[in-house]
Amino acid sequence: MRTVTARAVFEEIVRRKKMDPATAQLDGAMRGSIMDAMSRRLEEAWKFAWWPELMLLEERFFRADWNIATPYVAGDIVYSPTADAYYECILANTGHAVTDTTYWTPPDDWDRYVAWEQAGQTRIGTALQPAFSANPRTTANYTEHRFALSENGMQFGGETGTSVWIVFRRQASRLASDEWVDGKGYSAGELVYYTPTGECYECLTATSAENPENALFWMKQEIPLIFRQFLVSTGYAETLRDEGNDQRADAEDERAQAVLEMIYDREIVATGQQGRAAVRAY
Repeated sequence: MRTVTARAVFEEIVRRKKMDPATAQLDGAMRGSIMDAMSRRLEEAWKFAWWPELMLLEERFFRADWNIATPYVAGDIVYSPTADAYYECILANTGHAVTDTTYWTPPDDWDRYVAWEQAGQTRIGTALQPAFSANPRTTANYTEHRFALSENGMQFGGETGTSVWIVFRRQASRLASDEWVDGKGYSAGELVYYTPTGECYECLTATSAENPENALFWMKQEIPLIFRQFLVSTGYAETLRDEGNDQRADAEDERAQAVLEMIYDREIVATGQQGRAAVRAY
């Protein structure tokens, strides 16, 4: 996916205010207001259409792979890539292979779902019906599977195989103005801005030592390049509104909406993809 840094968008907003980003003395409240506006409006643009750059087609499984180091309790279900099958724990254990019938058995009726967030996988924002039994890009020999939504994710019936192929829009990125501080403790889910890269990051695993460039602990919050001008206009509108210039802010928001419509026409309509999701892998 083509991206732009949070810093590049932020600095362009500052320039719209006739200020030099290198010398402007912006207080924390203004920085926070601009970044909050960028984050909100990024989500708005993200969900405005089935943007090809945000769409993915991936194979997903209903449970995590069995892991020799993971402690399991009765009722846990795991997937075995070797056997291409699922197994249910019937006796608490750690390290006992799924072939050990003292601890594992094939499940009978069980809850088949693809969670919105799966370890090591792209987070799913919105999935499109239907799912497929095989990769529809590479074969015509597939079955379509409808799914229902629940608190667990996408629910499937027992007619599916061991996996499904899902077309989905990835979760929207989130932005923050709080700068990362070396030595400070961060918990999973916290957002920071990292000055060396000009990017925002979400903490994945609690840490006080790893900087945001370590992908094992942090996930970069990418901003699609196609939304750059929209975010600049909406961010600038937010600064006008904070100053009490509501009329100018409303006009800028109207221009921003026109920009988004223009992007839609260029990226979706002009390529004949309106009315359907265009899937592109990067």
